[in-house]
Amino acid sequence: PLIFSNVDAELYGADTDWAYSFNKELRLDGVISYVRGKRRDINDSLYRIAPLNSTVALTHERAVWSATLEGVFVAKQHDISNTIVSNETRTNNNATPGYILMNISGHWRPVESLSINVGIANLLDKNYSDHLSGFNRNSASDVPVGSRLPGLGRNAFATLSYEW
Repeated sequence: PLIFSNVDAELYGADTDWAYSFNKELRLDGVISYVRGKRRDINDSLYRIAPLNSTVALTHERAVWSATLEGVFVAKQHDISNTIVSNETRTNNNATPGYILMNISGHWRPVESLSINVGIANLLDKNYSDHLSGFNRNSASDVPVGSRLPGLGRNAFATLSYEW
């Protein structure tokens, strides 16, 4: 079994959000996030730290509906831990390539108390691996043992909300 223990570490980074309105109906907004984790007891990076990432969304908003096209941009994570912390790091390169995902969603409020939301995440069904995901340890799987678990494929959602 793994044993978790604290190490002397340093974390720093920044999150920033921004927005620009073209007019009353069309806006562009986003978030950029960066975090860096270093061990201070030895010369090494911390394990499973998210890479530089950003989300940018273009939204067309009307009185009772809105539609959003969103891009998710994730950079390659090359600041990885070289310390052996588990079997996954002994047999795998923990670095993950960057990727871009597209999402689309819509919101409709036909009456004041009723709201309907629909959307598709990973619209283009991109194959990717999230740096924060784990590794497969199950031999009865399409994912080879020791390989990083894949990110979610295309998926759709719908919600219905009623307020009273």
